[in-house]
Amino acid sequence: MNTHRRILGWSFLVIGGMNALGMTIMTFQHFEVFSGAPWEIYLLNFVVVSICFMSSVCGFFLLKERRWAFNTLFKLSFLWLLFFPLGTVLALYYFYFHFKYRRKAAL
Repeated sequence: MNTHRRILGWSFLVIGGMNALGMTIMTFQHFEVFSGAPWEIYLLNFVVVSICFMSSVCGFFLLKERRWAFNTLFKLSFLWLLFFPLGTVLALYYFYFHFKYRRKAAL
C-alpha cells in the first residue's frame, strides 16, 4: 500500500504541477490571440489550471499521509478521467488504490 501511495503522490504532484504550469504559460504567451476571444476560453483555462494545481497539492499531502488528501483526490480523479490518455490512466490507478487498499483500511 505504501508503494502505491508514493507512486500516486509523486504522479499527481508532478503531472498536476506540469499541467498547471504549462497551461498558465501557454495562456500568457498567447494572450494577444485570446484578447478578442470570448470569456469562456479564460474560464476554461482557469478551471483546468485549478484542477491541476489542486491535484498537485493533494499529491504532496498524499505523500505526507493527510487523510483529507485521499478523499479530495478521489473526487478530483473523476475530473482527471477527462484528461485522456495520461489523466485517465492516473485516475483509474487511483480508483484501484482507493477501492483495494483504502477501503480495507477503513473497515
